[in-house]
Amino acid sequence: MEFDLFTFNLEYKGTTALRFGIHLVEEPLISKAKKGAEIEMPLWYKGASDYFMVETYGMPSKISNKIPYDYTEKLNDIIHFTLVKNGKRVRLFLDETKVVDIPSLAADQLGKYIQFYVREVDLQKDLVVAIANLKITEEGEDLRSKLLKAEGFSTTAILFQTASDKLQPSSFEFLDQLGEVLKADEFIRVQIIGHTDSDGDESSNQILSEKRAVSVANYLQEKFGIAANRLQTSGKGESEPLNTNSSAAEKSANRRVEFKKF
Repeated sequence: MEFDLFTFNLEYKGTTALRFGIHLVEEPLISKAKKGAEIEMPLWYKGASDYFMVETYGMPSKISNKIPYDYTEKLNDIIHFTLVKNGKRVRLFLDETKVVDIPSLAADQLGKYIQFYVREVDLQKDLVVAIANLKITEEGEDLRSKLLKAEGFSTTAILFQTASDKLQPSSFEFLDQLGEVLKADEFIRVQIIGHTDSDGDESSNQILSEKRAVSVANYLQEKFGIAANRLQTSGKGESEPLNTNSSAAEKSANRRVEFKKF
């Protein structure tokens, strides 16, 4: 699941108790469920905007973790969230940084439904806390069918070091899923196309996108033994943006890897 969190006009004095929370529950309820898992972040600007609270409630085994991460400078702007659930494991990314990784947070059927909470909003103040661009996808089960579509697909789940073609470890889970699909069907041949945002100059971004596509191919060849003649690589640099590159969230969306069968 991906979405953008937009906050505006948060300030130190008036947002002491303001909090944003994501709840993983098993029932479609408007009110709080009897059991669930919660990831909560205080929105007390420059007061307590430096940790996430991860807790379960109504569950046989209790989880309660306070995870330090300072997101103060991201407030009063747009933050891109990516929530990944694989079985019981739940990970949360802010922009490109992993901030939560709990192996057993989504026990039982938790995560079948998602609730969003904003707590302690002072309606007398001109505060804005809103979510937009919500997307929910299943990458694991239908990855093969995505590859077989004529138009292919692109993903932002493959991350690289800044201005580098070196893969970040958080990319390995997606690449491993892809590798297993390719290993299981030797007739699938794939084009790997790198894309960048508009930071930097055009020629450098073109070269970087090509190198990033090669890095993906190398990973699949080295770990899964995928034959080189089943993989083609190319780069589009910044030439095919999905948006105007006018914010951090938009740039994050443009830094993607595209896959098409050939």
